[in-house]
Amino acid sequence: MHVLFDLTDNELEIFDEFEDVEYNKVLVEVLVLDNEIQQIRSNQLKAYAYVWADVNDKDLHGEWDFEEWKNTHMNDFVNMSKSFISNFRQSLGTRRVPIYETFFEHGTNSE
Repeated sequence: MHVLFDLTDNELEIFDEFEDVEYNKVLVEVLVLDNEIQQIRSNQLKAYAYVWADVNDKDLHGEWDFEEWKNTHMNDFVNMSKSFISNFRQSLGTRRVPIYETFFEHGTNSE
């Protein structure tokens, strides 16, 4: 696991969109590995982590095997991630103000 430093607000927004409602964004205290201490000059810091929201999920508890996940789920995860990137890029071209104005135009026509 790695700590990402100096993310922009836009980059954080992308993480928030990707993780969606299935995760809770939580501020946690982390212990930093030796090779990252020079960058922050401490071995502890606060960072955001995305925590699976369904604490009763049976797959949340127990051992996690990366090799098994890689063989079983990685291709689907990569394809889902590519789709997310494509959809997110398309949404960047959609300005919110015209959508907002359209909403109010429809609201005034129905009165």
